[in-house]
Parts: sequence; C-alpha cells; structure tokens
Amino acid sequence: MGLKIGVDLHGVIDANPEAFKAIAFLLMQTGNELYIISGPPIAQVEHELYKLGVAKDIHYTALYTIVNYLMSINANMWQDEKGTWWASEKNWWGSKARIAAHLELDMMIDNMAQYQPYFKGSKTKFILI
Repeated sequence: MGLKIGVDLHGVIDANPEAFKAIAFLLMQTGNELYIISGPPIAQVEHELYKLGVAKDIHYTALYTIVNYLMSINANMWQDEKGTWWASEKNWWGSKARIAAHLELDMMIDNMAQYQPYFKGSKTKFILI
C-alpha cells in the first residue's frame, strides 16, 4: 500500500496548480492516496478545484473541509456579515489533525504553522511549506 497524503488548497495547491497536478497524477497512478483538506465549505472548495483543473480520482482521492467537519461534530460555529465561517481557535486549528488521524494520513502538507502544534504526538507528519 502507498502513502496517504493530505494537501491544503490555499497556499499549497493554488500556489502552483500545474506542478501540483503533475505530481498528484504521478502519485495517484502509483498507488498513493491524496486527500485535499481545506477550510471553507465543500461546495466552495470543489468550485475552486474545478477552476484550477484539479479533478477527483485523477489528482486526489477525496476532499474534506474544516467547516464541514466542525458541522458534523456540532461544534460552535458562526458566520460573519460576508458569510465567512468562524470557530474557536482550538476547534479550527485542531481540525486538520483530527481529520488526518481519522484518515490515518502519513503526512499533511500545509502552509499555515498554526496547524502544526496539533500534530505533535500524531502518527501524521506535518510538513510546513
């Protein structure tokens, strides 16, 4: 069995989508699993991935988002006047580590250092780029 890798959209995939697509395609073709884990609601992230030409089953295995995860566990969340979702710092920044643990990821690639402390003691290696 290959690696199970989590990748963030904002600041990672969208920083160089063509490079991501080439690498992701090769990784997917060689038995690895790629999970996109991002913040906004799934529909918004799906739309952004579509605009970038990133396709499920070609470039990634599945998509998970913090907003949808927090909704699924009935965490306290709220929206501001622009429709942006918010949650407590602990709930928001800790979510990717909890999603990674659930998926049994080998590594999580992200550009936000705020997630890193929540991966300490986890089997998932956090890679900050």
